[in-house]
Amino acid sequence: MNETASRQPSSQHALLVGGAGAVAFSICFLAFVTLLPLEGSPAVNAGIAAIVAMTIVLLDLANRMRRQSAHMSRALRGISLGLCVFDGNERLAYCNKRYADLYRLPPDLCRPGATLSDILAYRAANGSFMHDPSEFRRQLIEDMRQLKAMTAEVRAPDGRLLQISNQGLPGGGWVGSHEDITARREAEREREALQVQSKRREAIDAAIAAFRVHIDEQLQAVTESARAMRTTATTLSANSGRTLSGAASAVSTSHEAATSVETAAIASDELASSIVEIARQLSVTTTIVRGAVDETRGTNAQVVSLAEAAQKIGDVVKLIRTIAEQTNLLALNATIEAARAGEAGKGFAVVASEVKSLAVQTAQATGDISTLIGAVQKAISGAAAAISRIANRMQDIDGNATIVAAAVEEQSAATSEISQNVASAATGARSIGATLDEVAGAAQETSAAAENVLAASQEVEAAAGELRDEVADFLKRVAA
Repeated sequence: MNETASRQPSSQHALLVGGAGAVAFSICFLAFVTLLPLEGSPAVNAGIAAIVAMTIVLLDLANRMRRQSAHMSRALRGISLGLCVFDGNERLAYCNKRYADLYRLPPDLCRPGATLSDILAYRAANGSFMHDPSEFRRQLIEDMRQLKAMTAEVRAPDGRLLQISNQGLPGGGWVGSHEDITARREAEREREALQVQSKRREAIDAAIAAFRVHIDEQLQAVTESARAMRTTATTLSANSGRTLSGAASAVSTSHEAATSVETAAIASDELASSIVEIARQLSVTTTIVRGAVDETRGTNAQVVSLAEAAQKIGDVVKLIRTIAEQTNLLALNATIEAARAGEAGKGFAVVASEVKSLAVQTAQATGDISTLIGAVQKAISGAAAAISRIANRMQDIDGNATIVAAAVEEQSAATSEISQNVASAATGARSIGATLDEVAGAAQETSAAAENVLAASQEVEAAAGELRDEVADFLKRVAA
């Protein structure tokens, strides 16, 4: 099959060149035979010479055409295109070896005169033609008559991709080229893949560059944040240390203040108790003074019987002396309690001083009474006047004692309120102490947390540096 296809162009061209040479030689020979009898005439001789020269030229041209035909035949056999020429009767006029090899045509279908229908039927049978042969033939003939160019790509059974181009000829028939473009398509796909890969590489490089800038910015921000966090943690640690120290000092001071307040509360309770006792004693004194007033009035009524009641007067004098001593003692106690009360007890001290003064005067009066008892008979009128004065004085004492009792009652209420306030202050001091204990604990926890934050910030800063190095190495490997 292949030898037939390869010899076909050579024989065709040989016949063509040989026929042309024979025709030229015959013409020249006939002209030479015709002119030879007329030899001798200059014109005839010139014609004969011209015919001989033309014959030589024609023979040389035929030789050159023979050589060119051989070269063309070798060129047609060596090209990668499968070539075929069909005449107007749909018969094969010429095909090269590549055309026969592409479709594995048998020798009888490679000879001139093979019909297009036979070739298409054979190709359809061996799987190298995937269309309807009749429909393809009809469309091809119609396009070739209109001198249209028809190009198509078909897939061979072995997977090769073939490109077929047919071009109609003005005198009828057509020329077809059949090319295996599998390698070209593979090369095009490889070029496209390389272009896609190049674009992808450019996109990756651009993404890497943008990512490097972005990650550098982010890592720089993380590093700056870690540094700021470390600075804040250092400041927080120092502040928490000072807070812890101040809280410890405040706790100590608060405990001391609570102790002092509790002591003051105890003293306030004792003061309240003392004032209650003073009030009770003042009430007793008031009762005694009122009784003395009543007795003095009775004594004034019995002045006329003083002489006969001297003994009774002595008893009364003893009673008055006892009252004076008790009054003096109460006044002394009141003075002491007023001194303890400080500024709040000044008024009470004045009253106590007055009571003491009255007690002294009462004692002096009882002394005078004792002195005058012996002369009571002699000085009834003077005794009556003295008793009247004593009664008036007792009334004054009664009034003063009432005032003092009211003042003591007010002082007792104030002292009770003070005691309650001091108790509340003690409770508040204990609460403050507990709160300060909590503050101290929180400050200690804050200090520990600040130390942890400081350590964490240092670790974050170190990790950011390591991450920057790792990202740089990764981007280098990706970009390589």
